[in-house]
Amino acid sequence: MIRVLRSKGGSDGGLLLAKAGEVQGGHPLAAVDHPCLVMLESDGDGYHLSLCDPDVNLVEGVSQPRQITLSLRGAWRVEGAEGSPEVLETAGQRTLMRFTCHQGKSISATLVPAG
Repeated sequence: MIRVLRSKGGSDGGLLLAKAGEVQGGHPLAAVDHPCLVMLESDGDGYHLSLCDPDVNLVEGVSQPRQITLSLRGAWRVEGAEGSPEVLETAGQRTLMRFTCHQGKSISATLVPAG
């Protein structure tokens, strides 16, 4: 299940991704490997991206970090990252990016076109 929230202008918004899988839309997010919340705000040629895992992933009462991988349409690199985004691979018109989420905290990054 995917819920899309848009700003009044209709171009920016958030995605509530209740299941892993492909994501459709006019934004760079193509797929996620775990349920998460993603906010995208366009900024010229790039995007401000914020991601969080609202599941604090408790194991025996202790929150455990979880890695979430995003597949993005296009070739992107990260600037001004807060937290732990890591570009795993940029191949053709796809970029794989991994975030390490912990305790429901959001991670922010600015995506800029690679190259």
